[in-house]
Amino acid sequence: MPYIGRSEKFGVRNRFYYTQASGGATSISGNDDAGKGLSFTDGAYVDVALNGVTLVAGTDYNTTTANTIAGLSALSAGDIIEILVYDVFNVADTVSATSGGTFTGGVTMESTLAVSGATTITTADNSTQLTLKSTDADAAAGPRFDLIRDSASPADGDNIGRIRYMFDNDAAEQTEGVRLDGVLVDVTDGTEDVSYAISTLRAGTLAESMRVDHAGGIRINTTTQLFNNIGNEKLSVEGGTTGQAASFSTSTSGGFPAMYVRNTLSGTVNAIIFHQGSPSAAVGSITMAGGSSTSFNTSSDYRLKENVNYTWDATTRLKQLKPARFNFIIDADTTVDGFLAHEVQTVVPEAITGTKDEVDADGNAVMQGIDQSKLVPLLVKTIQELEARITALEAG
Repeated sequence: MPYIGRSEKFGVRNRFYYTQASGGATSISGNDDAGKGLSFTDGAYVDVALNGVTLVAGTDYNTTTANTIAGLSALSAGDIIEILVYDVFNVADTVSATSGGTFTGGVTMESTLAVSGATTITTADNSTQLTLKSTDADAAAGPRFDLIRDSASPADGDNIGRIRYMFDNDAAEQTEGVRLDGVLVDVTDGTEDVSYAISTLRAGTLAESMRVDHAGGIRINTTTQLFNNIGNEKLSVEGGTTGQAASFSTSTSGGFPAMYVRNTLSGTVNAIIFHQGSPSAAVGSITMAGGSSTSFNTSSDYRLKENVNYTWDATTRLKQLKPARFNFIIDADTTVDGFLAHEVQTVVPEAITGTKDEVDADGNAVMQGIDQSKLVPLLVKTIQELEARITALEAG
């Protein structure tokens, strides 16, 4: 019967030979002629022979002393004592190869272990159920954990491995909470592509949350790129219908930013492009030019505009603005120049976001904002009107 547990020397015969170099010995112990140490668990499973003649246990010898054959008649030089040990083993240490069974003891494997069929490792506490340990001292990766999809007919789209995190919900139903999938994108020899997907349970439905695609791009809350082709867009974040797509925060000092944008080229590049709707509908950008300046751009192409009017009264509207000096409540010691948003909104509404005294669904204040660059056309037009008046007065 195949078994696991102790090495196979237990439960089978061990033979020891002791050749007497001199006479007078009445006991045998220690190493035999081949250097093997005499050892047995139970003296009842020991046979002793003197020069080929089997001795009688309890009459010709005894095993009352551990690992020793004692009570022998004085031996002569040249005598050969042969000892056969049939060591005992516990049936609980065996598992039938055909019928299976339960093994309750610890197992030490001195070679590889191959298992066909599902395997479950169960513990009654939160101790580690499986440990992979490598004692190799070189720089190569180890230990290693391999999931192998050994398919005779691989195809694009095959799932080549899955890891699942399972739990019981409050209805005692086994539920999948997190899933990790390897997906074969291209099976062609030499150009193989694979992506890696992470799915999470949301409101009772398991859905993909993040993917590392075969081009090295990261897709969050989307399975594809949002703007560029898959090879050029390295990060895609889909915010969904509620909430922001991304938030950045920093608590560091010394000038470390919450977000860092770097240009390694010498020409003008787009650091950020703003789109409304489709990817072709750009409405603004932040560009870095020549390695020394930054431009904040809003869409202004004439092809986007109609009803263009150059004859309007800027001075009257400008006089309605109320420039003020104030400090922000959070920074009481700093006085600045500026405007109150709701006072500007009646004059240049496009410069203001939000509405006066707005609150959200929870009653929290939603603060108004101002884009002061939107006041520039009003200022320029007023200066032009003043210049015309001054010119007229000088001419008169």
